[in-house]
Amino acid sequence: DIVNDFKVSMATDEIARLEGIDVPGYQVEEQLEAVRNEASQSGEEFDEAQIKSRIEATLQRQLVMDFLAENSELQIEFTNEHEFNEELMEELAQSTIKAAEERTPEVIDAVVEEPEAAVEPEAAEEPEAESVAEPVAEPVAEKVEEEAAPEPVAEPAAEKEEEPEPEAVEEKEEEVDFASMTLEEKAYYSLKNAGALDK
Repeated sequence: DIVNDFKVSMATDEIARLEGIDVPGYQVEEQLEAVRNEASQSGEEFDEAQIKSRIEATLQRQLVMDFLAENSELQIEFTNEHEFNEELMEELAQSTIKAAEERTPEVIDAVVEEPEAAVEPEAAEEPEAESVAEPVAEPVAEKVEEEAAPEPVAEPAAEKEEEPEPEAVEEKEEEVDFASMTLEEKAYYSLKNAGALDK
């Protein structure tokens, strides 16, 4: 933030003053020339004095940091409220892992339940196939009954064969009666039986 930047700027300026660290003029001119070229290409105007002071401050800070890195042993201590808390970061990492593990079984259950739901319609279709198959067997049974039905046709043939029996009985009766008839009656029935009287 602004306060920290101000503190760093004050500290680097003081270290640069104490250690006699100065920014070479040619480095400032190189950076300033690069800014001029960018401004001319974009057509923007800028305050050269203000930009030059910022370039000097930035380069001076870099030189001070390089000096400290080479000539001092620094031990960083976080003293502000935004300091790095290793324990807090560990707790956050553990809670994140735990939350991910809790969500994983739900995802697996959802994936397993989807195929089961997809199988249910197939199971529901099976009874329909059975119900369709059942009526098919009935016409077959009817055909078998129809094929078996012609058997009684033989009965009329038996009746036809049995029909002559009464005639035979009558003939026998007529023969019996014929023996007891007179000659005229015998002649009459003989002509009748021969079909002469029907003509």
